[in-house]
Amino acid sequence: MNSNLDSVPGALQAQLLGQLLDVAKELDPTTTPDQSRSPEPIELGATQLEPIEIDQAIEQALAAHAFDPADLLEGDFSALADPAINPAPARSLSPSDLSVANPMLELDAMPVVDQRYHALLKQRLILEASQRPPLFPWESSEAALDYRDTYEDAPSIAQAPQNPWLRQFQQLNLPTNLPADLAERLLAACQTVAAQALKEGVALMQAVDELFPDQDRLLNAQASVVLRWATAVRTGAANRFPMEYVEYDRANPQQQMTIALLAARELLNRLTLELSAKTPQVTQEWLADGGALRIEAHYIPQADRPALNLTLRLPGTGTATLNGPQASVQAAGEGLLRLSMRNVKPGDRYRLSVAQVGETELPPLTFTILVR
Repeated sequence: MNSNLDSVPGALQAQLLGQLLDVAKELDPTTTPDQSRSPEPIELGATQLEPIEIDQAIEQALAAHAFDPADLLEGDFSALADPAINPAPARSLSPSDLSVANPMLELDAMPVVDQRYHALLKQRLILEASQRPPLFPWESSEAALDYRDTYEDAPSIAQAPQNPWLRQFQQLNLPTNLPADLAERLLAACQTVAAQALKEGVALMQAVDELFPDQDRLLNAQASVVLRWATAVRTGAANRFPMEYVEYDRANPQQQMTIALLAARELLNRLTLELSAKTPQVTQEWLADGGALRIEAHYIPQADRPALNLTLRLPGTGTATLNGPQASVQAAGEGLLRLSMRNVKPGDRYRLSVAQVGETELPPLTFTILVR
């Protein structure tokens, strides 16, 4: 038996060969073609069969059987040989037909028939599988699941929300715009540094140190440049930093350091509110996605219990928490919020955290309030 047909049941092979024999007997063996045909006829013993006749015989044999794509694709041909499911063909082969000497059974001598049989069988299986797809064990023919070819991302997997406090970077006096991921890292670092009692130069270097690791020497040199420019700004000798516009990603390391230091300096100034008896009132604004956050701080040192009063105007609904050395107060609501702390002393350091409702996944914006 041809090795390619070993997995095909004998009943189906017998029916196929029977169909071929019927076609062969109906032909006149003495007749020869009067003109060349393409492709050449296939010689089976003393009989010549055209490819179209072979196809018709194979199709008739295949049409007599019902295919279960799941069984066929898994290599289980038991259903094809089951008489209860597929009865024997009307024409049965005689013992002489099935003898080894019969050239019709020498399938190794008929490679074209063998190949054509497999090609038509494959087409039939594909058609059956498309009309009746194989089912998983947990499915039934009455309730088959609909499997799409492509799937969109699950709507429950939402993208990480944008930090609403990064809008303030658009108001910074910088020669370029910072990438969002770098701006968020720099903002987080500046909030941490602002809560510490550090000199301006040291605070600048610590704020950007994570962005430029192991580059202390160059970082120190660029911090000195930024501080000299800041002094010139305070005295009115300068306004804009002397650097031409350049994309941050295309800037050289020295330019990137300078840009980050300039941004850190402005952020630290906006995140820090200093109050004293000489400067009892300070106002600060921070631009957010929904609008501007406005903070009005009022220090009252003359009272029996020196107080710190805060008035916040939120761009929406949110919460504000004021943490001091000995106590903390909190307020929540929409628009206007008020906070008050008693027994305030010079040298105290307070942390004011503001969070917008709906942005609970993000850390709040934290200011540092110094009482001198």
